[in-house]
This record gives sequence, structure tokens and C-alpha cells, in this order.
Amino acid sequence: MKKIFILSIYFFGILFSNFAQESTLIAYYPFDKDGKEKEGYYRDFQLLNVNFEDKSICSEGVYGDYTKKVGNLIRSPQFPTFDHNHFSISLFFKAKQMKRMPIVVVGATSRVLFLSLTDDGKLEMFTNNGDNKYFTKGTYKANEWYNVIITFSKKTLNVYQNKINILTENNVNLNDKFFSQDKNIMNVNFGQGRVFNGCWKDLKIYKGVCDINEAYSPINTNNNVVVNPNNNNVVVNPNNNNVVVNNKTILGDWKQLNVAVEGNTTRESYNQSRQFFSSKNKENGLNIIWQDVKNKNIFLTVVAKDFKNSTNKKLSLDANISLLAATNDENDNFYVMVFNKMPEDKNDFLTLYKLSKNGGIIAKKRYSSDKKDLDIYKVGNYAGTLVHQGGILGFFMGRTMNKSTDGLNHQGGIGVTFDANSLEIIKNTGQTSGHSFDNGLICTE
Repeated sequence: MKKIFILSIYFFGILFSNFAQESTLIAYYPFDKDGKEKEGYYRDFQLLNVNFEDKSICSEGVYGDYTKKVGNLIRSPQFPTFDHNHFSISLFFKAKQMKRMPIVVVGATSRVLFLSLTDDGKLEMFTNNGDNKYFTKGTYKANEWYNVIITFSKKTLNVYQNKINILTENNVNLNDKFFSQDKNIMNVNFGQGRVFNGCWKDLKIYKGVCDINEAYSPINTNNNVVVNPNNNNVVVNPNNNNVVVNNKTILGDWKQLNVAVEGNTTRESYNQSRQFFSSKNKENGLNIIWQDVKNKNIFLTVVAKDFKNSTNKKLSLDANISLLAATNDENDNFYVMVFNKMPEDKNDFLTLYKLSKNGGIIAKKRYSSDKKDLDIYKVGNYAGTLVHQGGILGFFMGRTMNKSTDGLNHQGGIGVTFDANSLEIIKNTGQTSGHSFDNGLICTE
């Protein structure tokens, strides 16, 4: 029995990490045709007297009596996980005129922070209901698109315009009096009676300091899934239910499988998990373990080696779980790692299933998230990697850990090997990489 997993874990965990910033995307609103949140975590925006044009949401800048549905309003729901001491906001905006007005306001009650335009083409930042004003290097012209990214952490406020830093201010104190009720974002400054006259698109809200390049980049919404089973390129397109193998189109009934890729689950970004894992089976076909992003059911799809036929089976696993990683062994037993997403004050935890070829449960084991064990605070929206070889399972994942002595939940990778029969832990390597979520693991022998 060759125990090769730990070296692979260290190699990929340390050398091939994407070195993600300390952030988690908590909400994404494209505003291309509605005010819906695309990550599925929060309610839609409250919209009043707005219109959609150029795949963006637009307001005419009219302040009014909103109880009587007069005026323009673009207001988010409350975000329970929004942290006023550690957040990032990315937004594309286009002003329809050169005018003194807010671009975006954090906090309806106290206007904790807001970025505004001047009538002479400049950008200004305000905190604490306008009590503190900061001049930026940013400029704008009417009817042109710009991206702005605001980050705040450890009393340091940064503003970027089109990825260029236009403001860095240290020792910024935000008034915490209304933090609990001011976890929302809008286009209206109620204190000044001003409304943004222009358009928004691609609003991203993060917990933590985001990666500027990732926040600036548009999220791919083509909904294509690409799988590589032993150098055969398989493309599943939910728009036409076709399967393409090596550029040859094969028609098939992929309706159920297509559900797994709704919601942009395959975009290349730090902040979206995979909902499918593929591996070769004994008949040289393809096994795909995948999760329906709407009802959270997990399925096994077995695809014939000629890719002309497939079968689907819903797996009888626990409810309210999220798929983290999956693989199979030489006997087509399946191993499925899932996690339970817990409330903010509790730790997420992992459960590993061993399933038969037909999907029946052979073994199941839940693992402790304590600091002395797997040391998991939150898994986030990231995929893990699970590999089988010679009766051993190698597993790798990124997560935030329990609070360290500095009071922070740091990020890092962890590598673990399990006995494939008992599912007991053979070795926990502890942290294998730092400040990293997207990592991979392979078995070379």
C-alpha cells in the first residue's frame, strides 16, 4: 500500500494554491434584468420606479415620499453576515449627469459610509452620516461606466476606481450605534435627500477584504459544464440539452443533470463551489456526483462509455447538506464528503459517506471541527478534493479556522487521509497552506 497522499497534499496545497484574499462573497446582484440575488442566500432588492437598460438597473435620481411609492429607490435587504468592521463592496456605475449625489450608501439609518459624486466630476467618501469627509483621486464623466471597490478592515479604508487605488485612509472609526440595523445598501441618502441618477450593475458584497481583480471581473454566466474524462472533452450545455464529445454533438436526455449547473456553478471564481464531481467507472464510462442547487438533493449520474445513455439516481443522504467532494474506487463504491452549513455562531462540520455501486449507504462518519481536530470554523462556498487509492482516501479542502490568539478566523488548507473501509482518520496533517481556498489534490501512483 503506497501512502502518497500527504506529499501530494503538501505539494498542491502550498505550491499551487490560488492564495485567495481573506474574503467571502455573501451576495451578488447582476441587475441585468431584475433585483434578484444570484447566490441564493438573500432576498431580492426593494425596487421602486426603476427601469432596466443595457443590462443594468437605472434610477432617475428622484427623491420622494417612499411610503406613497413616490421617488426612485434601489435598496437591499438586511445582510445578517455583513460585518461593518471587515467588508468589501464592488459596483459598476454610470451617472446620467454631472451632479452632487450618492453612488452607493451603506446603512439606511445612520449612513455609516457612502461614496458620492460632485458636480465638477470628482468622487468623495463620507463616513458616519457625513461627519467625516475624505477626498479621493477619482474622477468621472457622465454616461460612462466605472467600477468602484470599497474595502474596510482594521480601521483602514480603501477605495479603488477601475482597479486603481484612489483613497487609502487609516484610523477610520465607524459609529457602531446602528450596526445591527444598518446592514443594507441603497442608492438613496435619506439624510441629504439625494438619490443617485444613473445605472448600477454587478454589485458584489463581501465579508472581508476582497481580491481586487476577482471583484472587478464579471462573473461568467454561460452555465456550461466542462468535464474531462480521460482526455475526452465533454461539454454539457443546459441551454440545448446537447452533449458534445470531442467536438461531436450527441443528443441525450440531460434535463436532470442540467439542474446542477443552474446558478453559474462553474464560473472561475474564488467564491462559488462546484456542484459536480466526475470520475471514470469500471465500464470506462463516467460517474458524476452532483447536487441540485435549488433543493439540495444529491444525485449519481452514470454515463455510458459511448456517452449516448445515462441513468440518474437520487442518493438517500441527510437533508440540508452541501456537497464538498466525491470520488469512487476500483469497485465503484462511492465516497461523498458533505458539510453542514451552521449559523454564524456555530462551526460547520464534515460528514463522509461510503456508498455502494447502487447508492446504498455502507458507512457514514461525522468529524469534529474542534481546534484540536479538523479545526474548521466555516467551509464557505468552496470545493474540496477527494481521491482514492489502495484502500486510502486522500482529502484536501480550504476553510476558515477557529479563532486564533489574535481573535481572527484565519484561512488555510488542510490535508487528511482516511481508511476507506472504516472512514476513520489515518492522519491529519493540519494546515498545509495559508490564506488559500481553491486548491487541488491528485494521486500520481
